[in-house]
Amino acid sequence: DDVFGDTVVLEEGVPPPTGEVLERGWERRGNSSALRRNAEVWKFALKCVFKALKPRKLAKKGAPEEEIDAARTAAATYIRDGLLELGPTFVKLGQVVSTRTDVLPKEYTDVLKSLQDEVPGFSGRRAKEIVSKELGVPFDEVFQDFSPEPLKAASLGQVHTATYKGKQVAIKVQRAGLKELFDVDLKNLKK
Repeated sequence: DDVFGDTVVLEEGVPPPTGEVLERGWERRGNSSALRRNAEVWKFALKCVFKALKPRKLAKKGAPEEEIDAARTAAATYIRDGLLELGPTFVKLGQVVSTRTDVLPKEYTDVLKSLQDEVPGFSGRRAKEIVSKELGVPFDEVFQDFSPEPLKAASLGQVHTATYKGKQVAIKVQRAGLKELFDVDLKNLKK
């Protein structure tokens, strides 16, 4: 078994994964060993360094500003998509970094700020499964008129509307497997 496991591999021009794909990946990563997770994170970090150095190399060669800006945007997009793949711990890190306009070039903060309010959601079917598991009863025995599209999705969960005992309610659904994934990440941070 490869120690790197399912590492983050993003290709130029390929759109970031959907919420369902992210969800499955996050769950799988939460069940991986600390060593495998650590290797995955460091491999991604090294790739980010090389991506971030490209604009500097272009500037030293006297490339046009548009080309340098495009390289920064491409690096920032790679980093954003990789943070999404790595999971909520890293999405949170990206959210914090996106506010650091005093440290990062504008291209980076512009791309990374999408982590604040544009994290892909998961399906309404998956949301119902998570709620049913938490409640220990079938979803439809408790709620009616469920909205399959989330009102809002974030790194830790999303919000749906439904009817409960005749009243319109908002249901906040936490992403599955978060505790396990945070545990693996925190274990690595402590080292």
